Amino acid sequence: MAMPLQAVDRRHTVAFDLETIPDKSVIDYLPEIEVKTGNLKDPEKIKAKKEQAEKQRLEKMGLIHNQNMICCFSFWNGKTGGSFILHEMSAAGEKKLIKTIWQILERYKFFITFNGHDFDLPILLTHTARYGLKQSIRISPNKYQVINHLDCYQFLSNHRPMQGSLDYYAKWFGLETGKNKGITGADIHDLYQKKDFSTIKDYCLNDAKITYQIGDRIAQSMCL
Repeated sequence: MAMPLQAVDRRHTVAFDLETIPDKSVIDYLPEIEVKTGNLKDPEKIKAKKEQAEKQRLEKMGLIHNQNMICCFSFWNGKTGGSFILHEMSAAGEKKLIKTIWQILERYKFFITFNGHDFDLPILLTHTARYGLKQSIRISPNKYQVINHLDCYQFLSNHRPMQGSLDYYAKWFGLETGKNKGITGADIHDLYQKKDFSTIKDYCLNDAKITYQIGDRIAQSMCL
């Protein structure tokens, strides 16, 4: 893997993390859910089954880049960081958040993510295009060569799927995870619905901090 010298220059390195929620504004664009009722005749049971299917689709939307909305962005540069939350669930609110994201990222030259190639980066880039905004700096999407972006998950999993979570690798490296509330990414939508913005921000910032620590270990181990 080729890596530029600035990869080990901590002054210009940042880790970032995104949290997402379903973008309910696109539901009307999606195909209507077809529920197989089988031998069910009871209208209430049929209705309940359809509601369950709608709930499951909503949960999945939070992970799909063109069906979700960025609700939180956090960064960590080794010493300090920050979290920014989407208080207004709207296109205008997300657009404002994305502007803030690029204003922060443009200060750096090297970027660390965890599964950023398959999650954070595609979401950030496509949502930037959706609102007619412009990237302020290019973050390499190349999975197999570290240019100015190290995806810790891709490195540690050897580009294979389902090879451990961020929490797993934090423990594997002997790092303090800081996740003493048992929260996972699957809880973000419910927390957002409850307007528990503080918990979301803390969770996202903690992920960015752990990602930086893991990425720093990896970068320092590489032969340049």
